[in-house]
Amino acid sequence: MALAMMTVPALSMVSHAETWATFKATYRKTYTVEEEASRFDIFMANLRIIEAENRAQGAEVKGITKFADLTAEEFKARYLMNTPRNKTEALKPWDGKCTACVRFPEQATLLAAPPTDYDWTEHGAVTPVKDQGQCGSCWSFGTTGDVEGVLFLAKHNLTSLSEQQLVSCDDKDLGCDGGLQEDAFKYVKKNGLVTEQQYPYTSGKGKSGRCEEALIQNPVAFVSDWVQISCLGSCEKKAAFDEEGMINALIATGPITIGIDASPMQLYKRGIDNPKNCKTSQAGLDHAVLIVGYGVENGTPYWKIKNSWNTDWGEDGYYRIVRGLNKCGVASDAVHSVA
Repeated sequence: MALAMMTVPALSMVSHAETWATFKATYRKTYTVEEEASRFDIFMANLRIIEAENRAQGAEVKGITKFADLTAEEFKARYLMNTPRNKTEALKPWDGKCTACVRFPEQATLLAAPPTDYDWTEHGAVTPVKDQGQCGSCWSFGTTGDVEGVLFLAKHNLTSLSEQQLVSCDDKDLGCDGGLQEDAFKYVKKNGLVTEQQYPYTSGKGKSGRCEEALIQNPVAFVSDWVQISCLGSCEKKAAFDEEGMINALIATGPITIGIDASPMQLYKRGIDNPKNCKTSQAGLDHAVLIVGYGVENGTPYWKIKNSWNTDWGEDGYYRIVRGLNKCGVASDAVHSVA
């Protein structure tokens, strides 16, 4: 039985051993003899979490993912940012300009009466889902996704940009230990970014790597500035907390990078997530992602988010989370680059 189709009722009808064997085969997991027993125990604990979460949400949102053999602490250490976010700068707010109107003049009409759903993946502004591997480099993927969309809407070709350049060469941020997108934007403004093809990603096993200066001599992408779209905390001195206003910003300027508490994402499988326990404060945001769209399904409003854990996670690499409640801090730190 394929894991993608395994629902909570099905879990009670097959043996735990068979479920474990299917998981290992699906995700090509191998363990030492000594490790297998402990991994199985963790897996079983996560099955109980999945069942409890789905029961609480009344929907099959959580399931067996490639992270189901990890404790929450292990998951955070390997895939999220280990260094606390240190947002010390209050950024200037978005000025309300429709930069997407350069390429899509019809966005002005949409802004006058925002539709019930919009998805930039359907309009060419989003590159394919990428994979950060076991490195807390999500901030670099959030940055490149944001810049890729902004430059496309400024009538450039959609080009996949190099996360490795940021991970290895941006000394303001901390490579696999974390970073802030606004600090990365500062690097991009000064140094530019080369393409993914020019400087491919190599940090998937947790090593930031040294900066290969020879590979960054011909940058193809620069930004002129960066702004705050929504903010919760001290940065509200300049930019307001405004989750609903993020809809207009998304339509007017393209995909937006945000910080999020990603702890509920470890076992996410499909549908609109509405986790009961997650953080909304700046300090609680441990992952960077890219909001690419929004919509409503069966009466529930949601954000559509591009993640960087490959396409074998979530909805082909994407995550949907309930909109309008600042769930897991989706509106606590939304920042955006300017072409």
